Amino acid sequence: MRVSKIATSIIIVFTTSLFSQEINPLDYYPLREGKIWKYNGKFRNKKGLEKKYNYTVEVQGAEAVNGGISFTLFRSSYGSGPNDEPEQIDYVHRNIIDTTCSISILRDHMKEGDSWRSLSKTGVMQGKVTILRFNYTENIRGKFFKDCIKILIENHVYGFCEVIIFSKNIGPIKRERFQTLDDYKNSKPFSSDLIQF
Repeated sequence: MRVSKIATSIIIVFTTSLFSQEINPLDYYPLREGKIWKYNGKFRNKKGLEKKYNYTVEVQGAEAVNGGISFTLFRSSYGSGPNDEPEQIDYVHRNIIDTTCSISILRDHMKEGDSWRSLSKTGVMQGKVTILRFNYTENIRGKFFKDCIKILIENHVYGFCEVIIFSKNIGPIKRERFQTLDDYKNSKPFSSDLIQF
């Protein structure tokens, strides 16, 4: 089965600091059948023109894979937003893995400044994740979200960077995507999604 192969096809190399805090990754990404998130997004094309869109993400299925669970997420877009294609997120060995690029995005011991790399079994770099902020409060349009984790994903499969903020018991509340690491350092995202509330 394709999903089960992906779930076991990466090696995670950790670079962690002492005193990392133990967490349940599913508290920050509450994956369960029927769970729905709604987002407002905006996208900047190569000409610099900005387009807005709205979409929902729904967990529509779950099945056992190699010591864990694989969740199917369906993204429904409106206007010029993301494609209407399912994606797989696996929870294996207390790691949450984005199987579209085989990168572990959350794990059970984390601390601000921690980072890890995901490698294929042949040693090919899939990506690097860094914890930018941990256990803090994020303000989105005047609403305060507590117990947040902010991560940076350097995606070597698709060649872009992504910043995701997870809020405990809610899930991803903000995503920003950057064409390059320099664009991230200069705060120039090509797309940005904020959770609706």
